[in-house]
Amino acid sequence: MPLPKITAVATATPAHRFGQDELLRLAGYADARRRGFFEASDIEGRHLFIDPATFRPNESVDELQARFALGSMELGEQAARRALDAAGWRAEDLDFIATTTCTGRLTPSLDARLVGRLGCRTDVQRVHVGDTGCASAVVALQQAWNHLRAFPSHRALVVAVEICSAAYFLDDRLESAVAHAIFADGAGALALSTDGPGPSIVEHRTLFRPEHLGAMGFEYPGGPCASCCRRTCAASAPR
Repeated sequence: MPLPKITAVATATPAHRFGQDELLRLAGYADARRRGFFEASDIEGRHLFIDPATFRPNESVDELQARFALGSMELGEQAARRALDAAGWRAEDLDFIATTTCTGRLTPSLDARLVGRLGCRTDVQRVHVGDTGCASAVVALQQAWNHLRAFPSHRALVVAVEICSAAYFLDDRLESAVAHAIFADGAGALALSTDGPGPSIVEHRTLFRPEHLGAMGFEYPGGPCASCCRRTCAASAPR
């Protein structure tokens, strides 16, 4: 049975790039420890789905959700189209599409919206992998791999997008400051098939450690009108 191959890879980032020193200034951290997270990160700048001309630090939950919806669809579509172009495919050639994100939610989900925006066939199969955190792209890739093993003649697309700047909250916790210092916004896409050039994905395997569930995840310390992330989950833009 032929193995799934990575036919093409593409990425997309927001138009605005912020220097790390600018983000530190906007965050307003004054103590040496929190400032040190920014200064010792070795990160010169990050792309965020924020317009510096209109950004304000007291955005409502609805405004943050609107940013996520717009950013995830815009960047997701850009990455997807670039991957299709690199593979020499049309959207109508796709038989399966998997999307993933953990920095926001959409209903209908991102996969359904991209099917319409890209112009895929009405019978395209799809799945959305949500709330999976840092491993989400791997989980989505596994779904595409499994599909191509079951249907070797099909073509698949995986799209991962995170709008971390739509999931930020400035509080006194060190975990939040770390997140604000390192995360950014962007999307990536993979075109997969079992024929043509490209590296083969021989197999995949993950190990799940439920005893560590408390080590990372979203929290809402300020109630329903605030959100932040802990440890290696998604939060980036200062507030």
